[in-house]
Amino acid sequence: MPIPSSHPSQTTFRESNTEHSMTLFVLVILNVILNLLYYMKKGNKQIMMDNEYKQV
Repeated sequence: MPIPSSHPSQTTFRESNTEHSMTLFVLVILNVILNLLYYMKKGNKQIMMDNEYKQV
């Protein structure tokens, strides 16, 4: 009896773990895309000015 009862918990844990990592992966991808769009909108000159301003 103990073996069948422990087996479902292992499978659900594995599924939830992969689901969690997939969610993290999607969040990272969205973050990268948003950052790229943001910098493309601002333009290179504005980025350079921002970097200099941050250093001061």
